[in-house]
Amino acid sequence: MTKFTVREMDLLCLYYAGTVQETLEILREAIPCIDAPDVLAVAESAARKLEGMNDMDFAAIGFDPEPPPVLGAGGGSAP
Repeated sequence: MTKFTVREMDLLCLYYAGTVQETLEILREAIPCIDAPDVLAVAESAARKLEGMNDMDFAAIGFDPEPPPVLGAGGGSAP
C-alpha cells in the first residue's frame, strides 16, 4: 500500500473527489496555481503516488465518503 505523508494526506483531503482518477485530475488542475515551493513539492509527490494507485487501494485510505459542504453553498448557514 502506498504511504502518504501527513502533508500529502492534508492536501488530498482538500482535493478528494471520490475516486483516485478524479482526485488526481483535480490535483493536477490545481498544481499550476500553487505558488509556494514547499506546497508544490507536496502536491507533485502526492500526484506521483496517486498515479500508481487503483480505486481499491485509494478506497482503503478511508476518506470520509461525504465531505462536509462548503460554507455558503446551497444557501446553508454556518453552525
